[in-house]
Amino acid sequence: MAYIFGPVSSRRLGFSLGVDAVPKKWCSFDCVYCEVGRTTHKSIRVQPLVKAEAILTDLKKFLSTAGATIDYITIGGSGEPTLNAELGKLVSGIKSLTDIPVALLTNGSLLYYKRVRHAVREVEVVLPSLDAADEETFRAVNRPHPSLNIQHVITGLKELRQEYTGPIWLEVLIVEGLNDQLSQIHQLQRVIEQVGPDRIQLNTAVRPGTEPWIAPLPLKKMEEIKSILGHKAEIVASFSCTDMQKPWVQAESRIFNLLRRRPCPADEIARAIGLSAGELVPILDRLAREGKIHRHVHGGKGFYRAI
Repeated sequence: MAYIFGPVSSRRLGFSLGVDAVPKKWCSFDCVYCEVGRTTHKSIRVQPLVKAEAILTDLKKFLSTAGATIDYITIGGSGEPTLNAELGKLVSGIKSLTDIPVALLTNGSLLYYKRVRHAVREVEVVLPSLDAADEETFRAVNRPHPSLNIQHVITGLKELRQEYTGPIWLEVLIVEGLNDQLSQIHQLQRVIEQVGPDRIQLNTAVRPGTEPWIAPLPLKKMEEIKSILGHKAEIVASFSCTDMQKPWVQAESRIFNLLRRRPCPADEIARAIGLSAGELVPILDRLAREGKIHRHVHGGKGFYRAI
C-alpha cells in the first residue's frame, strides 16, 4: 500500500495507523531534526499533491483485513500534510469509512490560511508544532520556506484555537544549542500561553535527524524546561505495550515500509510489527545483507533506516 503505514507505537497517540497525504518530501520546513530526512520540495503552495481517493482506497483495503488495535488514524507521514489541497476531502472520507478517531500531525506553518483551518475542522485532535518564538531561532531550527516567518506560524495557531473546538496538543522539540536557552524558553512560554493549547508535549531529538550533529537533551534539562512551560507541559516518553497482535501482511514488507518513513530501534519495530526479538532479528539481518536497510547509533541507541 503506497499511502498507509503501521500501525506504529507512538509516544503520543498509542498505536497509530499512519496516512501519507503528500509525497516524500514535500514540506514548508527543512527542520534540522526531521526523522524523514531533508526536504526536497520546499513549498507553501496548497495543491492537489495526492488524490484523496487513492489514499482512501488503500485505507479501505487495510481496514478490511486489519488484525490489530488502532487508537488513531494519523495524517502525517513523509511531509507536511496541509500542503495537500485534498486534505479536507481525505478527512471526510476517512470518517465515512471508520469510527477510529483521526489525528493530524502538522508543523503548523500553513494554519494562517483559512482554507487549511477549514480542512482540518473535523479531525479529533490536531498536533501542531512550535519550536521557537523568535525569527532567528525559527530559521535555525525549522529552516522554513523563505516566504514564511514565525509570525505566520503564531498567527495560524492562534486562529486555529479560536475556530477549532477539538483538543490541540502542541509539540515543542528542543535541539541542544539551538533553542534550549532559558531566555528562548521563557519567550516561547509567553507565546504558548497566548495560543492556549490543551497540552504542551515537550520532545527532543531522540531519533536521527537531517543533521548528524543533533543530540537529545538530558532529562534534567528537559525537566527544567517543562517547569517553565507550566502545568500543561509533559515530557513525551516512549510508548510500550505487549498486546500488539501478529501482523496481517508479510513482515518484511511492513518493516521496510515502516523504516522508509522514519528510523526505528529494534524494540519499537518489534512492537509495531508484532514480533518477538527472536523472530525480528533474522529478518533485520537479512534486510541488511540485501542492502535494503542499515543500522547506525544515535544518542547511544541503535536505529535501523531504509536505504
